[in-house]
Amino acid sequence: MAPVGIDFINSIEGKVRVGIVGLGCLVIALVAASDFLYTISESVLIWVLIAYIISWCLSTAFMILIFTGYSEKIKWKMPFKAWDYIATILSLVNCTIASLVLAIHTGSRNGARIAACFFGFLWTILYGYEAFLGRDNAPTELKFLWSKKGIIKSAVCISGCLTVALLDAAGFHCWDPSDNCDAARTWAFSAYVISWSVSVIILIVHVTGRAVMISVFVILDFLWSAFSFVHFLLASAVLSCYMKCVSYNHFDCGARLAAVMFGILTAGLYLYEAFVLKADVNWPILKPVPNNHGQNNQAEG
Repeated sequence: MAPVGIDFINSIEGKVRVGIVGLGCLVIALVAASDFLYTISESVLIWVLIAYIISWCLSTAFMILIFTGYSEKIKWKMPFKAWDYIATILSLVNCTIASLVLAIHTGSRNGARIAACFFGFLWTILYGYEAFLGRDNAPTELKFLWSKKGIIKSAVCISGCLTVALLDAAGFHCWDPSDNCDAARTWAFSAYVISWSVSVIILIVHVTGRAVMISVFVILDFLWSAFSFVHFLLASAVLSCYMKCVSYNHFDCGARLAAVMFGILTAGLYLYEAFVLKADVNWPILKPVPNNHGQNNQAEG
């Protein structure tokens, strides 16, 4: 029987969960106190706040169920620990993306938001540690995330997400229309989005266990990683050629420069992923088609 009550709180899993709930309260309070209403980033920061609240509510609800012992009475299709692990993974993804977006929209003069960024990333690390502790409770499909390929794929998706978010926050319009850089920046953004979004879909296919049902999925995964390496590298090169920035103290220029840096990092991750996947690729052997035409002519002669 799993520990409940004080025994759960005294366990390492219970201490981590209490830390997650307490730190989540602090992060939510800091974001709410950062005076973001009626600003240009209002809608983005409201989404960040909602994402944090959803993660905190999930963690708190599951902690209460475990603490009170009701988790042992719930009979679902999967064990309760498996559902708890799924909630942890969802909260980890939620907090990772929300913390990255919050960092992008945080200036150097807002102390509460800077503190929220720091504690938000610390909160994300705690979720990652909790997911690591409970990895044995994960459904079979989710165990892919802890394999070498799963870690690389997750890193690619997170780095790609940050690249897309940074360039989206920086915008595409040039200061001077005569610079003619809008089209180049839009192409770079499109290249980032296409490669990253398909990689997210591939990760979902792996996590849901559908990859083993597709015989050529490993080949497709390898080819997409190799293509995305070239795609991200070219997009970063094009974007770096059309920065059009005199000073990087301005938010748009700084975010655009960070997008180039993370774009190159993502390209490197794609290259490493392709190298890892190449070892498992079994290329189909094409058999030559027998030439029956010549045999038929000899028979007729």
